[in-house]
Amino acid sequence: MYFLDLGLRNASLGNFSGFETRTDRGALAENFLFRELAQAEGFRLHYWRTTGGAEIDFVLEGGGGIFPIEVKLGGGGLGKGFSFLKAYRPERALIATLGDFGKQKVSGTTVYRVPLFYF
Repeated sequence: MYFLDLGLRNASLGNFSGFETRTDRGALAENFLFRELAQAEGFRLHYWRTTGGAEIDFVLEGGGGIFPIEVKLGGGGLGKGFSFLKAYRPERALIATLGDFGKQKVSGTTVYRVPLFYF
């Protein structure tokens, strides 16, 4: 479940701590990105998950293609959700992160790393 108002989310959890000290930073970041993506005109927003538990946080569909987006605050690798790239072969994918910009090829897909503040 995503909230349109993150202040309401924080109030329901009784947690107004700063972002750096929160244990739910990933959920906050994912909710923030959901709010931004939900405003993308001409695109439908989906979620993808396999029976084995691999998932992609968001899949934008429109403009003649699909665009998977994963929120990864820590460094680390792409995770098992990126089996999506092998299965659907999108041209591009995005990882929203707290780190720096980056770009790499994975299974023929160009994967961009973009800092969350850029959204």
